[in-house]
Amino acid sequence: MVIIKRIIFTSIAFTLIFSACTPMGEREPVTQPWEEQEPMGIPTETLVPTQQLSLTPVPEILLVEPTSIAVTATPFSIDEQTTDNLFALPSEDEHPVYGLYGYPQDYNPLTGERVNNPDILNRRPILTKISNFPAVGRPHAGLSYADVVFEYYIGQFTNRFLALYYGDDAAKAWPLRSGRLVDPQIATMFQGILVYGNADEARTKSIQDILGENSLSFNESPCPPICGYATHDATGVYVITDEVSKYYDRVGRENEKPYLNNWLFDNQPPFSNQYAMTVGVEYINWNRGEWRYDPQSGKYLRWIESWEYEDFPLIPLVDQLNNEQIAYSNIVILFAEYIELAPTAHDVKFWSNTYGEKAYFFRDGLLVEGGWYVPDRNKPMVFLNKDGTPYRLKPGNTWIVIAGLASEFKQLGVGEHYLYFDYP
Repeated sequence: MVIIKRIIFTSIAFTLIFSACTPMGEREPVTQPWEEQEPMGIPTETLVPTQQLSLTPVPEILLVEPTSIAVTATPFSIDEQTTDNLFALPSEDEHPVYGLYGYPQDYNPLTGERVNNPDILNRRPILTKISNFPAVGRPHAGLSYADVVFEYYIGQFTNRFLALYYGDDAAKAWPLRSGRLVDPQIATMFQGILVYGNADEARTKSIQDILGENSLSFNESPCPPICGYATHDATGVYVITDEVSKYYDRVGRENEKPYLNNWLFDNQPPFSNQYAMTVGVEYINWNRGEWRYDPQSGKYLRWIESWEYEDFPLIPLVDQLNNEQIAYSNIVILFAEYIELAPTAHDVKFWSNTYGEKAYFFRDGLLVEGGWYVPDRNKPMVFLNKDGTPYRLKPGNTWIVIAGLASEFKQLGVGEHYLYFDYP
């Protein structure tokens, strides 16, 4: 078990860049100019919780312990053979719960929002590995355009992101880094294409055994879709996400629209007596991030530690593509079992969570406690309230943190919540 100590191991973070990666041949260099951003002010107003919505419990799943949810019925889903035109528009005195009866064909089932071009949904999602360490690879590019981002621990007090693009694309998802064992599990659940920089021989075999042609690494791909010069460099490689789909179509790889209707979306905030204006995640004092709720936009804005000063103060995390602070509608913390195979090699028991682990959901400045489980390896995980009813996300993008089972979740003040990562 790793015990998180509040001391500075800066040398560890800088050595991680060389772990689990194989040096690659050179390609054209990547340009990466950006300007440092000034911290933004965050409004302090709060929202008043709304009334509890009535919804027949589907499925009938019973919470048996504070940390465990037992699955006792068939997971909530709609027969994929009959969902194309099932979505019924609400009457004037109702509001829609997107996904309850399927989705209109121009709606993204991973955001609950209408897309500008419905044809973009006639493909597999693209999942790209995005580095967070070393910090010279910041600000990242393309995180604002992802539907879903998974954040997880990769060893030596550091973390990495897996960004999913389906209803939108990024002209540059950067910096691309190596694959991990949890990646093919997540990619399979979303029936997506995993795009990664490189991996050692054992991990490459594991990824390819699970995904087959639905994985694409730096040394397999032309430019585009993967461009750059070396995956062992923190800023060496990037992905043009729509070019991944074009490449698959061009070479004749299967790229049909998947069935992803496992999430519900509701514009109306849930009932909750727990405010959540700040959501923090700390791996160590030099690797932490905060989401601060902005009532004006209705989203959580991301802050991240700065390496410009010894005390690592938090600054806004911006997207280099649009120079705007990263903003997400939903923040989700899922608890899962980590297995350490080596200091920088971990497996995460994602597929095996068929019984239910605890989860925390944040939207509209509110916290809701619940759980999650995997009903099928080929479908997205299901989110649950504590009473077993399906949890309703806010329409928009979702950032998911995968926490170890030993992690501490604390309330530091009114509306201020922090996760201190630990595992297994």
